[in-house]
Amino acid sequence: MKFSRSSTPAAALAVAAAALASPAPDLPNNAGGCVSPPASHLFAAKFLPICAADILDKCIALEKAGLANILTPGSEDYEARTKTYWSITSQLMPWCIVQPRTAEEVALAVTTLVKETSCEFAVRSGGHFIWPANNIEDGVTIDLGLMDGTVYDAEKKVARISPGSRWGGVYGALEPHGMTVPGGRASTVGVAGFLNGGGNSFYSARKGFACDNVVNFEVVLANG
Repeated sequence: MKFSRSSTPAAALAVAAAALASPAPDLPNNAGGCVSPPASHLFAAKFLPICAADILDKCIALEKAGLANILTPGSEDYEARTKTYWSITSQLMPWCIVQPRTAEEVALAVTTLVKETSCEFAVRSGGHFIWPANNIEDGVTIDLGLMDGTVYDAEKKVARISPGSRWGGVYGALEPHGMTVPGGRASTVGVAGFLNGGGNSFYSARKGFACDNVVNFEVVLANG
């Protein structure tokens, strides 16, 4: 079956925004531009040796842009989400994790990080990869996990699959319709990374690589 997805992992990045756990402290601009935040501040435990002003600027810029679901080091959600990476080598500690819900939020996150902060960032889909290409230490991780859903169009026989989905959920959504797609051979594999790598499925001999069955992509570019 041919199918479409809502966006690609590397191109579709985004963020949402709940207020940071505590207000940003007043950080003076010293000669090096690097200062230490108060010990009580949410970034203190992880980033005392680093340029705290730079770190705060990156993550607060996302909040000021109107984005929600910003996970910060030390919070339960941040720690829990980090542990869901399949490979322990990918369980890094980014400055913050931002989670988009729509392509529009993805575009807002990308333009904010690219134009306003020049911050390096990684993009996560299902988090099922042996190398840490889907996470980052000195930067921001854009986590597409909240963009998770599959909608089947019976008339066109096309499934629209969001980039944060995993194949187990995709198959479960299509099964009531008596349909399936050439996807991952393990349920925990993410949709976006799998398709970006071509995608070797149980149907490869008949249908080719999974990426060959994609009807179209919704793409967010670096300029939004």
